[in-house]
Amino acid sequence: MSWREGLIDASFRGIYFEVEATKSKFGRRTTRHEYPKRDTPAIEDLGRATRELQMTAFIIGDDYMARRDELIEAAEEPGKGVLAHPFIGELDVYCEAFELSETTADGGMATIAFSFVEAGELSLPTANSEAASAAGSASAKVIDDSLDNLLKAFDDALDAVGDAMSAVNAATDAVRDALHSPGKIVGKIGAAVAAADAIADNIADLATNPTDLAAQVEKLFTAIADADAIFLFLKASPPVIDATTNEKAIAHSYAQNGLAAAGLALVSDEFDTYEEAEEAANKFAFFVDTEAANTSGAVFDSLSSLKNAVIAAIYANAIKLPKLKTIDVFMASSIPLAFELYGDAERADEITRRNKIAHGGFISGALRVLSE
Repeated sequence: MSWREGLIDASFRGIYFEVEATKSKFGRRTTRHEYPKRDTPAIEDLGRATRELQMTAFIIGDDYMARRDELIEAAEEPGKGVLAHPFIGELDVYCEAFELSETTADGGMATIAFSFVEAGELSLPTANSEAASAAGSASAKVIDDSLDNLLKAFDDALDAVGDAMSAVNAATDAVRDALHSPGKIVGKIGAAVAAADAIADNIADLATNPTDLAAQVEKLFTAIADADAIFLFLKASPPVIDATTNEKAIAHSYAQNGLAAAGLALVSDEFDTYEEAEEAANKFAFFVDTEAANTSGAVFDSLSSLKNAVIAAIYANAIKLPKLKTIDVFMASSIPLAFELYGDAERADEITRRNKIAHGGFISGALRVLSE
């Protein structure tokens, strides 16, 4: 089939017209973060950009005035409408502009310039989305301020390079250990390990270039994208007491980038219960406070803002979650108990799993169950 045979008849809200040319705009919404002494920017992906469709069309014939009036009415009608795009297919769109041209020289014909925009669902900002957005901004600010601190503190003297290499090795090894902890499965473990390997393979260059090092560390924790794994790293990360200037600076860079990534991960995590969300918020606050206690100035402020924003985002979602409650059971079975609690016998496995009961046929004692 030729490309012409693949075209469909163009129309908007069921009113047909001829198409001379089309122009479409697609892409992603991004924000650039440009850092001092770094040649390439860090790009934050904010999602797909709105699709914009422009079309040069015409209507011709003895009845063109009637179809012209119908198209004007369709363009001014409120709400979205179906556009049959000859090259793309049918789309729900809004008509943002409708420019009409008629001349006596071209009698019996009207030329139209359409501007359409894809129709999305109307979704006003909510407390959840605003909190998540604030957490994203706070995370980016921690990364920016962390780099500034690293650049100020880094000692690039030749005899300090060995300290930098030692610190990078120690921190990267601690990250690897966290990734491979028993029972810990990180969704992007392949990408995370590759990022850790890239640091190890280029350690000599990175140990003398703190800007590139910070970029690689940010990439590493972005690849991990798992708060629990990052918490394991922070718990086991090398101490900075009695360390050299470079060792301290690098350890803080790893910790601060890790916290920035952990905060973003927690905002998007889905928790089963209010208590799970509360525990995650408390853990995050503990590790942020621990790191903040050893910093000052802009990094201290940005870490504090990150903690507040992430905790607000967690609780904005947690408020909708069921809570755990304790019930006393004497000689019960999980299936009738599930039906009694929830009206759903299929939730029997949930009860036994949550309370680590080997067999649900005989249950007795205090049980932790969901409130709904």
